[in-house]
Amino acid sequence: MRALLLLAACVTISAPAGWAAGPPLPDAQLLISIRGGNYHAGDRVRLTIEVSNSGGAALPSVPVVLTVDGDRYDEWVLPKVLGPSEKAVWRTTYVGTRGMHLLAASADPLDDIPELSKSNNSAFINIGIGDERPPFPWLGLLLGVFFFVLGMGAGGVMRRPHFGSLRRTRSHGATVVRRSRSK
Repeated sequence: MRALLLLAACVTISAPAGWAAGPPLPDAQLLISIRGGNYHAGDRVRLTIEVSNSGGAALPSVPVVLTVDGDRYDEWVLPKVLGPSEKAVWRTTYVGTRGMHLLAASADPLDDIPELSKSNNSAFINIGIGDERPPFPWLGLLLGVFFFVLGMGAGGVMRRPHFGSLRRTRSHGATVVRRSRSK
């Protein structure tokens, strides 16, 4: 019994540092962001997808898949092997359709690469797309100003109101201008 305990102590003491939890592994992390806002149907939504390796080993060139509402939309492959703490950026566009949409990016979607964590291989963002833009968005503003001026012009803004004639009088040595009202 004593020999067995002594052998277990030797194995634990003689294990190399860092191998107790296994060899170092890569860890792909994703971040997805959009530029701008207030999108309408047909607009090009600019997406930035950042893939970083937060693990202790190199991350091989893996595919990154973009899905919209669960349907595959676009795919990109990391252009190089990412060392620890390195990152790569993918810029792409999505042509918006009316409604709420879930845009999701996933690195190594088939889980081919052993990693520290698979839970951070995906990122998503919700986006709302409105109706199509009017063909001449400035036309509404122009017509609004036109009808405002037209409406106010009929009410007297375009014409000067008649205040009658002005007359000068002297009061205690000073000249005073007074308006006389016409009837």
